[in-house]
Amino acid sequence: GSFSASSMALGFNVAERFTSNVSVGLGAQFVNESLGDMGGSGVTFNAGVQMQRGIWGLGAAAQNVFGKMTYSGVPYPFPGNYGVGVSVSDPVRGLRFALDLNFPDAYYSDVRTGIEWRYKEHLALRTGYRKEMGAQSGEPLGGPTFGMGAGSNGFWFDYGLVMGGSGATAEHRIGLTYRPGLNSTVPGMHADGTSNPP
Repeated sequence: GSFSASSMALGFNVAERFTSNVSVGLGAQFVNESLGDMGGSGVTFNAGVQMQRGIWGLGAAAQNVFGKMTYSGVPYPFPGNYGVGVSVSDPVRGLRFALDLNFPDAYYSDVRTGIEWRYKEHLALRTGYRKEMGAQSGEPLGGPTFGMGAGSNGFWFDYGLVMGGSGATAEHRIGLTYRPGLNSTVPGMHADGTSNPP
């Protein structure tokens, strides 16, 4: 037989710059999923720290922690993820290279690498690659990725395409971000070349 699956997340995030080089962020998100004739929803939390020194950036994040999702009255913990990443930027050329390591609770650890090109802070083009460590060849989440972003006046739209392994169906990802008080911004990318709201 066949069935359909979908998911939606609505989040609220805040960040504070403690020094010129260090920022800390906290967030919460409501998640709703449907899988065939079953559905579930719940709230989960995120936290991260980012450090910038010249052209070098370093970050660490905990995603989907301390939350639970309820399916048919039964609570389940969210699959948490812990990650670290490093980036190198060339602001004159509008280029940024990033490398991430992710350690999810419920899946293979992965390595993601990507490059982003920005044009006047209103357009971003991205490409990258994701490798699931220890997975068999053709793993559906691994493989090349492509993405783009555009916006101004605090609004930003992102689109990402994850090609996946051999035989996998391509996955489309869309994100919309609004940051009050900003004239323009390019949200940070994931190192696999895609981007979601931070």
